This record gives sequence, structure tokens and C-alpha cells, in this order.
Amino acid sequence: MRKGLMMLVGLLLLSCSKPEEGCLDIRATNFDATADESCCCTYPVLRLLLSHAAGSVFHSPDSVYVNDAGQSYRIMGVDYFLSDVALLVEGTGWVRVSDSLTVTLEDGSILTVDDDILHVSRNQSSYSVGTLLTEGVIDSISFRIGLIPDLVSVDPEAFPADHPLHSPPDVLVDPTGGFGSVAVKLIAPAENGDTLTWSAALSTRVTLDVGQTVLTGYDVEIPMTVDYLQWIREEDVAQPSVINVTDWMARIALSFRYGNL
Repeated sequence: MRKGLMMLVGLLLLSCSKPEEGCLDIRATNFDATADESCCCTYPVLRLLLSHAAGSVFHSPDSVYVNDAGQSYRIMGVDYFLSDVALLVEGTGWVRVSDSLTVTLEDGSILTVDDDILHVSRNQSSYSVGTLLTEGVIDSISFRIGLIPDLVSVDPEAFPADHPLHSPPDVLVDPTGGFGSVAVKLIAPAENGDTLTWSAALSTRVTLDVGQTVLTGYDVEIPMTVDYLQWIREEDVAQPSVINVTDWMARIALSFRYGNL
């Protein structure tokens, strides 16, 4: 009799217990198979890990570099927009982050684009692109240095206050109107030289082989190295006004490679 009463009390207590909340979506980073009710899922993020290099070593603004013409210079700063990011996943095709951005244009029309825009500078190495739901082997990554054409002329005030395009650095604002793509600040010659800023409003596309496996429910971190010496190697630092911007952007695209320094 007593044993039966104890079992009954136990069943009553079990039936009155509060259901355990947790994430029941296997794609989430906090998936919990023991939960009773689904709640509060956190999904994987695509993150780019950039090594800022000068040849085979990390770039330093204090270091003196020499280009192919024997001209000395120092790279004091680098700024550029990186956007339009896509991963080629084996058996799936091209995948992108799920985050989107909606802005109201001056004529009142609405523009919706992928919210994967990054302002890259020498002072930061880890960049969160956005939420990404995928699995399998990543064959390659493709991205744009600069912005898609639809965004180039949008008023910065149209973007949220915490967005990279709301308050861009002056070097990434095109003097003729709109956003620039890339800018690099130099001192040339290295000793007691002038401070020069090279910039371009053109965008260029970069595609790199990856060969990296991602599992369901895990963040995706893509390591890359960018060699800033390649940006300057063939240019005449004494005459930046004669730079062929198209050729320069092509060399910038070739300065990226997959993997850490």
C-alpha cells in the first residue's frame, strides 16, 4: 500500500514539473535534445579571419618596404569594404548569409539586399558576416572588394546607425559622390616623405579555393591572408595620380589567399 502511494506521489510530482525549455533545432549552435519545449535558438555565424600581411610577415606601420622600382614607403593604414559574400558548398551550390538589409532610397523606393557588408581595416582581424545555415564541404569562397552597384550611391543616413555604411571613414567616401571601395594611406619616401592616400571606387571580385568541412550547428570560420605589398609592388609611389585603377584593383584581388599567415 505504502509503495503504491509513493509511486502515485512521484507521478503527480512529475506531471506538475515545469517543461524544460531549450533549442530543439538541430541546425542551431545551442541544440539541446533533452529539452521539452523549443526556445531561444542561436544559429551559426559565418566569420572571416583575416591575417594582414606584408609579404611573409604581419604588416606593421613602422616597417619600411621597397617596391619593384626601389622606392621606399610605409603603409600607415588600409580601409576597404568587403561584401557580396558567397560559399560554394559541394552538392548544394552557392550559399549566402540569411541576414537582409532594407533601406529607403531618396525617391521613396525600397531596396533590400544581403546584409553582409564589412568595413575592413588593419586594426581588426575577425569579422562576423552573418547567420549561415549550411553543412558539407566548402569548395570555395567568393566576395567583392567594394559594394554592389545598387548601394554605391545610397545616402549613408539611410542605413542603421550601427551599420558600416552609416558612418564610413572619409577615405571610403568618393569625392565625386557615393561610396569608395578601397583606400590605402602611405608615407613615401619612407623617411620624411609625404603622406599619400590612394583610393578607388571600382569594385572587384575575389574567388578562393577553400576545401573546408563544416558540420551542422557549428560556426563557419574562413581564414584568409591579404598581402598589402602586392597592392604597391608595381606602382610608382611618387606619382599616385598615374595609377591605372582597373589594373590596381586586379592586383588587389590577387593579394588574397585562403589560410592564415
